[in-house]
Amino acid sequence: MENLGLQDLKDLAWRDFIIWAFTHDQIRSDFERSTGVPPLRKAKSPLDLMVDEACGVKDTYFFEFSIWATAYLWGMDYAPLKMQEEWEKRKKENPCH
Repeated sequence: MENLGLQDLKDLAWRDFIIWAFTHDQIRSDFERSTGVPPLRKAKSPLDLMVDEACGVKDTYFFEFSIWATAYLWGMDYAPLKMQEEWEKRKKENPCH
């Protein structure tokens, strides 16, 4: 096994936090209420997935949840660099985000 650096360990801790937070209904409910993102639906049928793909619909619930949980519960300063970059990009696009 490779030696893990400090940033690697921080990234693993963040990943585990996101997984933990996602398993808590109250946290997901707070996310939905705070952002207006509709609740996660049951798994889509193959036909629904094909229709979404044809229409360009992207399933972004988990990604949006990850950004929200990182920004408001974890702390963006401690997030993986890619998440910090995405957060900065979104703040520029929508300063009220």
